[in-house]
Amino acid sequence: MDRRSVIVGVGAVASTAGCLATLTPSGPDTATAVDGVANYEFSVVEENPDGEKDGKPTVSCSAADGGVRVSGRMWSGNTCTEVGVDSMSLEDGRFEVVVGTFEGDGPCTQGMGSVAYEATFEFRDGAPTAVTAVESIPEDWGPTRRRTVDCGTA
Repeated sequence: MDRRSVIVGVGAVASTAGCLATLTPSGPDTATAVDGVANYEFSVVEENPDGEKDGKPTVSCSAADGGVRVSGRMWSGNTCTEVGVDSMSLEDGRFEVVVGTFEGDGPCTQGMGSVAYEATFEFRDGAPTAVTAVESIPEDWGPTRRRTVDCGTA
């Protein structure tokens, strides 16, 4: 399985039932879906894409299927660094997802890379009322970027 693409299903959600809905993993794409999230998928869709890498993530909500899509372009560091879902939380109808960078296990090269990514989330009870997407990178690479969208008007 490609380390940069992961699907977390209902089994992972069942293991978090009754827990406070905030989890933080130790590596890329190891964030466990929280209670209320039916499944999610994260993938890097392009290495070193053209275009701005310092913009805020894009968030879209779908009332029709109860899903959320988050996409963006962000700095990914060198070849020792990977990008993935760092954490997610769902509380009082508000969903927050943090996309971050992690130390990878590949050979290292010099230079700064970037990625275009996409994450999709499906919810058990329809789309949340609001979604905040955060791109968290090391401070010396630039600022953390966030965008919040009201799903009732998205």
